[in-house]
Amino acid sequence: MTGLPENLTINPEVVVGGAPSTDLLSHVLAQIRLTGDRLYSCILTDKGRLELEAEAAHVCVVTAGRLHIERDGQTPDVIDTGDLVLLPRGAGDLRFVASDTPATVILCRFRFDPDSLRGMIFALPQCIQIPRAESASWLEGIVHFMLVEAGDVQPGAALMISRLIDLVVIRTLRSWVHHGHSSGWLGGLSDARIASAVQHAKHHC
Repeated sequence: MTGLPENLTINPEVVVGGAPSTDLLSHVLAQIRLTGDRLYSCILTDKGRLELEAEAAHVCVVTAGRLHIERDGQTPDVIDTGDLVLLPRGAGDLRFVASDTPATVILCRFRFDPDSLRGMIFALPQCIQIPRAESASWLEGIVHFMLVEAGDVQPGAALMISRLIDLVVIRTLRSWVHHGHSSGWLGGLSDARIASAVQHAKHHC
């Protein structure tokens, strides 16, 4: 390779093949702004509880073992090895506990900027889980990079961590919508027919 591309940014309304894109999901996700400030790995002993800052949003990736998501009065959900969990508004009353064997977890801590699509963020469920089968194609490579950055103390590390967390959050939401787990207007944006209709209406308003 003798040169680098001048621009790797994809504009949500980029013209492809002479026609404007109807990728409204990209347009919506592009409005999200967040600041990630911590990326680290931890090992929980069997039955050990994951301690999360109550007010911060998190992404949790289980790289070994298994976690249970416990709620009062409900059967625990299982997070298997390779699964990812996004907590857009913090853990709240959820408890994350290792099963009968130790578990290794990568944690990303971040906060959405106050003016960043607040209505959409609060419309998201408390916990979004992406199973390994739906994320392995992109998550495994990112996990390796996350572990490298977690131990990097060179100048610029804080910016790299924030941008990497931003990438993981956006990719998680995209996978969540793409695999049909979302509902309402956000889920509709991934439907090409709905997106085309909304785009057409927008240009005729």
